[in-house]
Amino acid sequence: MSIGNLVVPHNVFELEGINFFEFVKLFAGEKLSSLVKFQDISNAQCLIACDNPFEILSLNSDDLLDLQKETCIKLKTNGFVVLPGLICKMKILKGILLKKCSELKKKSIISANINGTTDTSLDNPVIGNVTNITQLSVQESINIWSPIASNYATEDQLRQHLIDLIDDWCMQLKENENQFAFRLQQDTDYEIMIDPVSNKVLIKCQCSVKMVLGQKSNRYILSNFIRHLTQKKTMCYGSTKTNEY
Repeated sequence: MSIGNLVVPHNVFELEGINFFEFVKLFAGEKLSSLVKFQDISNAQCLIACDNPFEILSLNSDDLLDLQKETCIKLKTNGFVVLPGLICKMKILKGILLKKCSELKKKSIISANINGTTDTSLDNPVIGNVTNITQLSVQESINIWSPIASNYATEDQLRQHLIDLIDDWCMQLKENENQFAFRLQQDTDYEIMIDPVSNKVLIKCQCSVKMVLGQKSNRYILSNFIRHLTQKKTMCYGSTKTNEY
């Protein structure tokens, strides 16, 4: 079966160990599967993050002889050259995984849990319209990667995804009748800070309050930030109010 005819499973970023190696074997062949297995590249996130999975084959080690014989051409000078077909298959595989990652990002499920409690003591009518929206969950079909998000190759991709989710939340307000539409601007109304060491994401509001995003069931939950916005008597984003989105 050709690579072009294979469909990448929807849960490809959840595959680990043997299951992932079997996927690579089915998708790109046993030789490529042996290569990633030998290096303990045990999931899609690791494969995307690995700049050159073939680099190990250039090392001079007896432990690599069997793998080199399987994946390379041995030269008369005793050097090894990786089979061109394997290089092509690896490019195709990584390209498709990156494409799948992008698709999953676009299809991320945003769930708003509505709490029916409205604080009648709030004087600002705008806040009264939005206080019932207190939680925004970021559904990732994959783990938030070690150390950051497993479906993102860079911190910038995760940051942009969170920005998109906040924009979507603003859009949801406009779609509800009588809701006030507004836009929040990154680096103006808030700042996203990612700490890859502690695997934490913080959002700093323009009022200088910092909120750590919670994590639950492979999700980053924006409820702390949304609650901060909707429960303040003076809105933190008055400068970004708009009647059109």
